[in-house]
Amino acid sequence: ALASLAACAPRSASFEGPTGRMIEASARAHGVPAELMAAIAHVEGGLRLAPLREVDEDELVPVAGVLELRHGRFDSLARGAALTGLSQREIERDLARGTDAGARVLAELGASAGVGSAHAGDLAAWAPVVEELSGHLRARVRVAYRARVFAVLRDGGHLRARGGEIITV
Repeated sequence: ALASLAACAPRSASFEGPTGRMIEASARAHGVPAELMAAIAHVEGGLRLAPLREVDEDELVPVAGVLELRHGRFDSLARGAALTGLSQREIERDLARGTDAGARVLAELGASAGVGSAHAGDLAAWAPVVEELSGHLRARVRVAYRARVFAVLRDGGHLRARGGEIITV
């Protein structure tokens, strides 16, 4: 799947709506590929989150931002809060802050894996980063998660966000 991703002709991505612009701005600010963020957000379901939301104290699986940062093997929620200097609750409630936290986490994981803004066009280089970000305990589940994200990138298409917005990857 990664080889076919690298062989794909580049498509024109579109981040024209409010969610798309937020993803693109966060990605640009932290040197990560916006298309990768959109694909992860699509797989996670974070494209449909409200801009501001009430978060219950006893929420079973707290999530933040379009990447749906959460507790797991890798605690992306705690790491995102630490990188932004905000509380976990603040990045859970505010989609823009949570999305910025997600881009920061992705950038930090990328730097640890030896990929970054210089690899923005080489999405396959981000595969180990996507697996780590997943937070899944078992390696085979992390690999399956990465495969779902990269299938979105490989196949491209229109990703539906809240309010009928369409993001094209």
